[in-house]
Amino acid sequence: MPLKLVGAGDIYEIKYPISGLLEADWPVFVMRKLTIGQIADINDQSIRTDGSGKDAKIVFRSGTASRLKIEAAIVDWRNIVDEKGNPAPCNNSTKSALPAELQGFLESSIDETNRLLGGVTEEERKN
Repeated sequence: MPLKLVGAGDIYEIKYPISGLLEADWPVFVMRKLTIGQIADINDQSIRTDGSGKDAKIVFRSGTASRLKIEAAIVDWRNIVDEKGNPAPCNNSTKSALPAELQGFLESSIDETNRLLGGVTEEERKN
């Protein structure tokens, strides 16, 4: 089978389990696979050089990388509400307002699906 480019339809969903809620009420994140171009842009914005010459230091800004990956990967969601209990729109402003405990959960899914840490995906392990 030939290699297929990442397209707009390359999406998947992940549920965030919350103790005490029925599974039907868990937040669901609609995610997209990232392209080489998106990953390059994230890296370019997350790595900077301080100083010059032999004294130069490379600084990886992990918070910036996490935020950019989450902004690029989440395309929609369900069961996410604003402070008034209304369905929250999915945009970069509301993505930044997600609870901090979600960061690791979301970033792990993004990293695994896009093989950003190497290895094989969970789905490939099952096969």
